[in-house]
Amino acid sequence: MAALFEAQITNLGKYTEGVLAEEPLSFPASPQAVQALLKEIGVDGIRYESFFITSYNFGGILPELSGCLGECESLDELNHLACLLSEMAPDDFEKFSAALSMGTHTSSLADVINLSILTQMGVGPPNGFAITGNGEMWNDFITKEPNNFSLVKSYMHLKIKLLFDPPLSSAVIESINRQISEFEWRLFVAADPV
Repeated sequence: MAALFEAQITNLGKYTEGVLAEEPLSFPASPQAVQALLKEIGVDGIRYESFFITSYNFGGILPELSGCLGECESLDELNHLACLLSEMAPDDFEKFSAALSMGTHTSSLADVINLSILTQMGVGPPNGFAITGNGEMWNDFITKEPNNFSLVKSYMHLKIKLLFDPPLSSAVIESINRQISEFEWRLFVAADPV
């Protein structure tokens, strides 16, 4: 799989000691590549446990992402985003890029991932959607066939619950994740019934 973007990963402990230990990591990345990079910069989980991202290089593809990503992003989530982007059809990629340009629902990496998932499923307005006050309603977001896409409400509720109020029980988290997967499948089928 070709690299979509690159992040400069820096050892935080060494950085605070005045030593610059950093290397670029291309995404999507294999677990072996991540482990090799962490070993190379000295993040061993014993003496040095933390890293941060000093910069991103998008190589002209989706430069809008640079404003959405911070220095403390999860490497797993960045990899997940890269995999989602690499699987996108060209027209979905264009819609996703347009939504990023508008700056709607892109204040965090989780927002970008959720937006890419909904865009891939063909749900919502093609140019994105923004909540700017109390006037926006679900039917503003779900413009085509509202009965088929009413599941978006439950889907978003569960995604937001996992982000901001995760249950303590791993069994409940697993159950919610299974429900989210089912909702994603159902939304995908509703958007593209074939």
